[in-house]
Amino acid sequence: MYIKKCGILGLVLSISVFAEMEVENDGGGFLNAQINASSVNLKEKKDILYKDSYLTIDNVNSIAHKSFIEKDLDKDIEITPYLSYLSVDKVKNIGGGVSILNNYDETVYGINFNSYKMNYSKEDERFSGDKHQINLIFGIQKGDERLYLSPIYMKQNLKNKSNLKKLKKEYIGLTAAYGQDFYLYDLEGKFSYDLEFNAIRENKEKERKTDGKISLKYQNEYEIYDMTLVPSIETSYKYTFKDSSKKEDREKLGIKIGVTAKKETFEVFLGGEIRKSLNNRNYENVYTTSFKYKF
Repeated sequence: MYIKKCGILGLVLSISVFAEMEVENDGGGFLNAQINASSVNLKEKKDILYKDSYLTIDNVNSIAHKSFIEKDLDKDIEITPYLSYLSVDKVKNIGGGVSILNNYDETVYGINFNSYKMNYSKEDERFSGDKHQINLIFGIQKGDERLYLSPIYMKQNLKNKSNLKKLKKEYIGLTAAYGQDFYLYDLEGKFSYDLEFNAIRENKEKERKTDGKISLKYQNEYEIYDMTLVPSIETSYKYTFKDSSKKEDREKLGIKIGVTAKKETFEVFLGGEIRKSLNNRNYENVYTTSFKYKF
């Protein structure tokens, strides 16, 4: 109930601020609208609900982190309501949320609310429920460097449709990241690297998961007619330091390829990633698309 009240309050604040400010449809306003969709295919199908819970947290964390990275420091406030879809094999999550960010000089702070309705059906297993997550956002963007901190809280309510049993879980955690953009000699395009740390604890069963990731990305811009195309390639290495459930692969290597098409008022992204375990034959295929409109 507390999460729902916070989400409603965030939307009311968004509408109130929007009503008090003038907005021109040139992409320079404070209001954005966004649609996100991701599909994750797993080779290993065991513990699917466990994996869905952590992949949902990771999905929402990515939305919040991306909103921080893309924050326009020339605007004091940016408000981005969004719709979101996440599938993890046969688990379907449909919902949305709102990101509210403000900045004072180079300091960025704000909050991200997200809610999902979840459904899962496979043979004799059928679950439905909802998930609500809050990310507090604090960070600094200084030149080509950025520092990001995000405490998180996620509440999950599931119901087994076969025996009507209810499962309730609460997760708390912290995401911390440091990133920097850089250029190499006379090469065209921009490189960037990110170091990320995640710690999550599930309160009821006392599950703990801690991991770190390092990624390196290259992208370049091309002007085609009146549109900017930005193809990119990213490699990552993820190491799980602690997993009390013993259900996670300790090491994963990822390769992601994507392209962004941009104009003044909108951006479209399409991408695909494979995350391969270095401990066994498990892998994850991830397909992502997003659309962002700037008012």
